[in-house]
Order: sequence, then C-alpha cells, then structure tokens
Amino acid sequence: MCLCPGEYEYYHYLQPTGTGRTDKYDDNGWGCAYRSLQSIISWFRLQRYTSHPNPSHYQIQKTLVDHCGQEADGLLGKK
Repeated sequence: MCLCPGEYEYYHYLQPTGTGRTDKYDDNGWGCAYRSLQSIISWFRLQRYTSHPNPSHYQIQKTLVDHCGQEADGLLGKK
C-alpha cells in the first residue's frame, strides 16, 4: 500500500453538473469509476502536474468513444 501526499477533490454521486449550483447528476449505483477518475485527475491538477480541468461524465464517455473504440449509441449520455 502506498499513500500519495497532497490535496485532491473528492467527487461523489449527485455532484453538481456545472450547469447550475442546484443541478445534480444522478450517477448513484453506476458512476463510481467515473468519480474515481475525476478524483485522481484532480490530484494531478492540484499538484500542478497538469492544468486541465476535471472532465464531466459525458467528457469521459466521449473520450472512450473517440479513442478506445466504444460504441457511441451504447455509451454517450447513458447510465
């Protein structure tokens, strides 16, 4: 086991979508891998390894379609 020092942002289900402070995205029960990736990316950003903003669920899905061969109809915007 290894601990990485530094700060990160914890992403959880029903997080704000970015379209409004009260808008929430219900990914309860299926979005844990997306949230884990968002938390890891935030660690890299807060340690100044990158300046890229954290991706949304949709942006992660779009990357999987564009670069990893996933089918768009079966993934984009889906739960």
